[in-house]
Amino acid sequence: MTQTNYLHNDPKAVANIQQLIASGEETSIALALQLVENGGLPINLFTYLFAVYLFYNRADLAYEAQNVLEKQAPDLWEECCLIPIDWVYVADERVGLDEASTSNYLTKTEALEPIETPVLANLVLKYTGWGGAYCLNKQTAPYYEILQEIFEDGELSFEAFRLEELPEEIGQFTQTKELILVGNRLTDLPDSLANLTLLENLDFDADEVSPLVIEKLEKMFPKLMGEYYADLGDEALDDKAYEMALQHTEKALTLDDSQIEYWNQKGNTLAHLKRYEEAYVIFEQCVVMDPKYVIAHASKAQIKFFQKDYNQAMKITLFALSLYEKDPTIPRHEEGDIYTLKGVIHSELGEYQQAHDAYDVALGIYPHNDMALYNKACAYALQKNKNEAFSLLKECLKHDWEKKFLSQAVEDKDFAAYWQDPDFLTITRPDHRNSNTTPF
Repeated sequence: MTQTNYLHNDPKAVANIQQLIASGEETSIALALQLVENGGLPINLFTYLFAVYLFYNRADLAYEAQNVLEKQAPDLWEECCLIPIDWVYVADERVGLDEASTSNYLTKTEALEPIETPVLANLVLKYTGWGGAYCLNKQTAPYYEILQEIFEDGELSFEAFRLEELPEEIGQFTQTKELILVGNRLTDLPDSLANLTLLENLDFDADEVSPLVIEKLEKMFPKLMGEYYADLGDEALDDKAYEMALQHTEKALTLDDSQIEYWNQKGNTLAHLKRYEEAYVIFEQCVVMDPKYVIAHASKAQIKFFQKDYNQAMKITLFALSLYEKDPTIPRHEEGDIYTLKGVIHSELGEYQQAHDAYDVALGIYPHNDMALYNKACAYALQKNKNEAFSLLKECLKHDWEKKFLSQAVEDKDFAAYWQDPDFLTITRPDHRNSNTTPF
């Protein structure tokens, strides 16, 4: 045994080098590589150097590890390099790994005698942040140690891990603020998960997990799950699936009835279902919860408008607007829409000048307010002022990204006098302008 390969007979020194490399610190890894270069490469250090070569993010250290491997274990080195890695590419540029490609690669290395796959997996997780799925599935280290590597900046992400269960040790990470469970097939949850009392964000796919998991999430994190169901209700509202929206919103309220936004959403949903009396009661409840909740007052006014009680609708609208003057700290996000509502009520009462004044205030707040532009155009149409009506309608359609006013205009009785007007058809049906042309 010569001094140049003394590590083959010094297990304590080998263990120290393993610790240096496992630390992930640049200076420690650089020292470890120097020691191996001078003291030889025992087989129980091969995996450590191979991990530095293939996965460490310092090119100079990776190159140095490669030189040692090629020099001191050329046959083993070549054997291990035969297994390709499925690197992730974006626009032909290699950007790294993902859980699937990492697990696939680590599984292949199990057939390589020189490689200690559990060791390699732990080092890959340390160096790259990938491989958590493999480490948990194979328990390459104590669960707590694996979770320590996965936990970062208050986040525990198990995205695309394809796990069926989570380790009980997850409950020790009480500082977790974000938990990502998307991409797993969870059938149950550990009771210790309830210890994550600081959790602010919970991301999962209900279609991927069992009903038991949903039930436990509702019990452990009622507020977050309330938010989840409220979001589903909001999406259903956008899709005009009003019965489904009501189911989701009511579920949200059973989990957290302290959120005024959920009550307001329920009221809006009931209004879409034309259940006006029920909706009005809900908006009244919102006002009791927060007398300065302007949007609830405006929604009450809308209900009265739908019920054709225009005088009461105007009274409530004026009260809603007065709240802004009484308390300047109230957010004014809805002010333009409330002035638009005021204009619609005036128009319905035949008070067109007051209607235009209200629309002008709304447009002064936001010039591209498509609702205000559209209803002002309607008012001019009812006044038989074709030029102003069509000018405003064209301006409205420039900002009508969802095309709701385009489809509405062709059926709106306010424009009934112009439905067959060529200029109206040109605005509302762009293909009409070319309908009489002869193609070449």
